[in-house]
Amino acid sequence: MTRTSIGIALAIAISLAPAPAAPQTLVPPPTPESHLLEAKRLLGDVAAAPTTDVGRQIATLQIHFTDFATAFLTGKPAVKGRDEAVGTSGAVVIDWRPKYATVERDLRSLIGSPDPNDPDRGIASLDPIVRKQLESVRKNLQLFYAGALRPR
Repeated sequence: MTRTSIGIALAIAISLAPAPAAPQTLVPPPTPESHLLEAKRLLGDVAAAPTTDVGRQIATLQIHFTDFATAFLTGKPAVKGRDEAVGTSGAVVIDWRPKYATVERDLRSLIGSPDPNDPDRGIASLDPIVRKQLESVRKNLQLFYAGALRPR
């Protein structure tokens, strides 16, 4: 074999050889908690004048959200003495699902039904940026809910 044919054969062999694998960063799948924290972050970014009706509704949503998130993440109420039930172990147990329903009702009054076939679109005059932010909050809450109810 000549040097040229050896060089060509070597070039072909190199081009057919598998490339070394790039280092992979393993990203854990999203958890209900991660969706909940993202919804909290998004809701904290929503800005509306507190003196308007919409501003008061958003402030109420934020209070209800905090109550719900606290109940889920800690199993304790955000406000002592509210919604407490003592389990058989004597520990206070908080069911976060009614609090989630309250948050969803607040969202529905602002941005309407999550069902695209439902004519309820919430407050028609709601600022489009605020509507989009609240829709992102709802999406994360829906992902949270689906994950939280999934057997572990």
